[in-house]
Amino acid sequence: MKDSLNDFLNLDLVNYAYSRGYTEIKSGKQSTTWISLKNPSTGDHVRIKTKPLPMVFNNNDANLSQDRGNIVNFVINRLEGPVIENPRPSRELFNNAFTVLKETTGDIEVKVNFTKSENLDIKDYVKSKLKNIQDCTDFSRKYLAEVRNIDPSILDIPLFSGKIKESLVPMKNGKVIGNICFLKTDLNGTGTGIVVHYPKVVTEKDERGNDVKKKINEKRVYELKDNIWISNVINNPKILIYGESAIDCLSHYEIKKTPGACYASLEGADSEEKNKKLLELYNHLGNNTTLCSITDNDYNGINYDLKIAIHLYNQKNYKNPIERVQEPNSIKYIVHGELKGIDINALKEKMLLFLKAEAPNNHQLFTPYLNLVQLKDKTIINVPFKDNNQKVSGFLKPLIEAIHQANDVKFYNRKSISKDWNEDLQETKKKLIKNNLGQKI
Repeated sequence: MKDSLNDFLNLDLVNYAYSRGYTEIKSGKQSTTWISLKNPSTGDHVRIKTKPLPMVFNNNDANLSQDRGNIVNFVINRLEGPVIENPRPSRELFNNAFTVLKETTGDIEVKVNFTKSENLDIKDYVKSKLKNIQDCTDFSRKYLAEVRNIDPSILDIPLFSGKIKESLVPMKNGKVIGNICFLKTDLNGTGTGIVVHYPKVVTEKDERGNDVKKKINEKRVYELKDNIWISNVINNPKILIYGESAIDCLSHYEIKKTPGACYASLEGADSEEKNKKLLELYNHLGNNTTLCSITDNDYNGINYDLKIAIHLYNQKNYKNPIERVQEPNSIKYIVHGELKGIDINALKEKMLLFLKAEAPNNHQLFTPYLNLVQLKDKTIINVPFKDNNQKVSGFLKPLIEAIHQANDVKFYNRKSISKDWNEDLQETKKKLIKNNLGQKI
């Protein structure tokens, strides 16, 4: 077990954070010991000490002392859950490391709202969070209306009723508030975790180096096992719509009100286990169900779609799966056999058109690494690989559609105009208010 702890504490945390959507913040003199990272999707801003052992300093709130210098809590709060790419801490390794820490330092102290502490292991802590939930009150309705611009009446419709709760939080002054949370369940309705959302004020530096306060939306995931959030299944849904967050699902519903739909969300971080849960839900609804993606209109969202397409394909075509091979400047996908019904040359031309439209000024940097070849016994698909500063990925959309088509899955990609569907909803309502004001004038 002590080897497990050493492996965990010596994790290449920077690359692990990159794989979870964090990007480096470069400003002023760069340090060789500390690196600043930010997750554009959540606004989370941290500094990681890279030498001699990885340490984390939380830049979001000076009071969050349980995050400062504590790699274990950093993984719990932000990065928990397996990822496909190495390096990663497996759940077994994580639990072993946690056990060793308890053996070497005594019970780990989990701080609750900075006023009291309890000695709990991970599962007991999550179970305590699951017990401390209630039906939504004005706290949640106000959050949806004022912070997310979502009509609070959405809480009362049958599709979402009971799937959105409040997580109770005791405050320093003795009062208890409720933060909106999304209840994760198995298909049989058993609760497996919650995803808590709440607004938060952080201090950041502007271009002149002055402190400025900014309101961000914070999210915390507490779960017994890796799972997705799903809405209620009403009257044999004909379409399964999946996104990155439940907030995006609610936003999409308010804008589109797609009839006969069931919603699911990955809650930001994808994993093989979540892909399995999505496939389980898809199979539960029936193979005639249409699959629709509303993941974010960015690099991460499109790559989630590709991973999900490959996962579904490999589960059905396990004798001839799609393999992924990372190369220096490209990613090679090897299809054992052929993509049924897909013209490889036509697919390549379509991907090139998307790439040129997406990167009109520098597509020549990537086109040499985009190549599709049909051999007798396999199909080889090479796609450009970009680092975190070159998030070109729209050209993957035709490939995603082709994989689903070859797998006999009816699939639609419905990306938002802005980064995500909640931003689209907020922009729509701003325009509506502006137009109404103009008509009154």
